[in-house]
Amino acid sequence: MSLSRLLTLCFALLWISPSWALSLQLSQAQITAGSRLTLQLELSSSSEQPPNWQLPAAWQTHFTLIEQQHQGVISPRGEWIHRWEVLLEHRQAASIERQLRLPPIQIQGQRSSEVQLRILPAHPSRAAAQQRARAAQTEPVMIEQQVETRLAYPQQTLIYELIIRYQGQPQRPRLSQLDLHNATGRDWGQGREQSIRQQGSLWEEARWLALIHLEDQPAQIGERYFSTHLYWPGASTERLVEVEAEPIHIQLRPYPSQWPAEQPWLVAKQVVLSARWIDPPAELAPGQAVELEILLQAEGQIAARLPEFDPQDLAALPAQVQRISSERRNAQLRRGRTPALLGELRQRFLITPERRLELPELAVYWWDSEQHQLQVALSQPEPLQLNHARAQTTTELEQASGAALLEEWQQLASAEIERLSHLQSNSQFWLVGWFALLLGAALSWRYFWPATRPLPELNATAERSQPPQP
Repeated sequence: MSLSRLLTLCFALLWISPSWALSLQLSQAQITAGSRLTLQLELSSSSEQPPNWQLPAAWQTHFTLIEQQHQGVISPRGEWIHRWEVLLEHRQAASIERQLRLPPIQIQGQRSSEVQLRILPAHPSRAAAQQRARAAQTEPVMIEQQVETRLAYPQQTLIYELIIRYQGQPQRPRLSQLDLHNATGRDWGQGREQSIRQQGSLWEEARWLALIHLEDQPAQIGERYFSTHLYWPGASTERLVEVEAEPIHIQLRPYPSQWPAEQPWLVAKQVVLSARWIDPPAELAPGQAVELEILLQAEGQIAARLPEFDPQDLAALPAQVQRISSERRNAQLRRGRTPALLGELRQRFLITPERRLELPELAVYWWDSEQHQLQVALSQPEPLQLNHARAQTTTELEQASGAALLEEWQQLASAEIERLSHLQSNSQFWLVGWFALLLGAALSWRYFWPATRPLPELNATAERSQPPQP
């Protein structure tokens, strides 16, 4: 190879720098037919304005664009980095197993790599699934399982609901357990039953709720099976009926790039933070303790995943801080047909201030799972004023009281000595004089000495502990 051709090749490699190429990443290499797929695009540009782009026609044949989010940041080299997070949904829910080869995506003249994606059938056998669906329409028992969303964030908590409808009188019912992969779950509340009318017929309906705690990988809820012997009034025999609920696949969004790395990850629908003093006194004297309550509430997240405040978070205060209690609980909020989850963390601290007590602004970072953006919950209680004049007034009163008693004793002693001077001829003069002197000394020590003792000094310490890790 000649030197000129080598220089030309090096120049071309420098011109087509990887930082200016269009990067494309898929959330997973294979999906189930009819499910959703997250696509991440990244492009470096010299312009702050995000470029316009469209999904190629070959992609639109297989996928529907649900939503897209854009974020633009500037790199240390002064280039603008544009990132897109694109949510797609597969169009052919009844597709057989196949391998898709999708063309590159092009933005501002930059092309991504070609994409290969494997499509798995939603049901192992389409014929068997169709046969079960036709049979379910004629059976007097139906079963269905559902979650509030099939595209969630890592460590998000979802509400799961199992519904069984039946006619007649079921005998010896049997239900399979909740089968979870890459997730954990537990029952939530009591089941409820009601009568409904569907397609002109009267049905009995039973519903059960559960909480599904996702991890950092896509999750799956396996099939559920229900069988029972139905007895019809007037019939001579029972009938065995078996039904099956289809599995549920839950895809995960990636962790947001906007999330601050030093904060513990918290995803919820709504977060409220409040801090207040418990029965604060009108005047706070030195050494007097006051109680602080911090309440953190998160809708759509369990209490076990709410971050705690440590005494170290309040260590900047000129005061002694001690945690009294920490309580967690999960509650149900009635909003429509399906209740909402509310996780609560209630903490109490005992604070003994040295001077004016003013708490720093408390903050909890959280990710809005519905608006898909970073949020901050803030709270700051009113400052409390320390009354030093109260302690000074008490000391001055004690000193004044001791001085008055001393002056009164001196007057009494002088009067007694003057009276006893007329009794010099009496042999008891010296005995009475010594008794008066001893009495005066006792009174002086009893009333004057406590008023002159110094008040004990306050030694401010703060309990320190490590903050919760994300």
